[in-house]
Amino acid sequence: MGWLAEVLFGEPHLLDARRLQRRSYAASVAGQHQEAVQLQREAVELFRKVEARRPKFGSYVASALLYLGQREAAAGDRVAAIAPLTEANEAFRGLVSVDRRFRRWRWNTLFNLGHLQSMLGRYEDAMATFADAVKVCRRLEGTAWRGPLATSLENLAFCQAAVGKEREGHATMLEALAIYRWFMPLLRLDTIPTLVQCIKLAEQLMGRGSEMVRAPRLCLEGAERAWVEGLVREAVATRPKLS
Repeated sequence: MGWLAEVLFGEPHLLDARRLQRRSYAASVAGQHQEAVQLQREAVELFRKVEARRPKFGSYVASALLYLGQREAAAGDRVAAIAPLTEANEAFRGLVSVDRRFRRWRWNTLFNLGHLQSMLGRYEDAMATFADAVKVCRRLEGTAWRGPLATSLENLAFCQAAVGKEREGHATMLEALAIYRWFMPLLRLDTIPTLVQCIKLAEQLMGRGSEMVRAPRLCLEGAERAWVEGLVREAVATRPKLS
């Protein structure tokens, strides 16, 4: 398959790098963390060679660095994981200026980086990192990002308290708590036997799809339907703002 990547992209290393990355993931899942780290390092170097020839593949390097940081952390070397995550964050910062869709990748990188910094006792650094993660979430559109925002706020609050900013930490935690309280009733829809019907009905109520489901499932009726409709309307009416 290497010839296909060379024909399509002029890059013989592209598929090799992706193959190494898949092997790294498989090794990590199997608990072979040191092997996973080595394979991911090799993948990063191949992606760098691709980027050197074709800068448009810079996002591949950034994502590979994110995965490397995760592999290093899983292998127990949290200090070593900081460097690739920091580099990935800077890479995604630049990519966001070109394509806002990379904000999601940057938030993931920031969250991993902040988590490691706090575990290493670097609370000042972690506080700055989680503050950046909060900013990224506030700029993202869509209800789905209120969950990551609440998680980022919660971790920011812990770091603020750890450096002696208890009052700021308390205020930050209250904001996270308000989002959690708003979100929890919606999350409960995923815990009941009719979760598929609930999701489809919620999508229809929000104008994003149809409540129709495949047999043997049946659309919700009666009291259960009224309960879901009321829950969605209440959530829309009380939806917290991201900014």
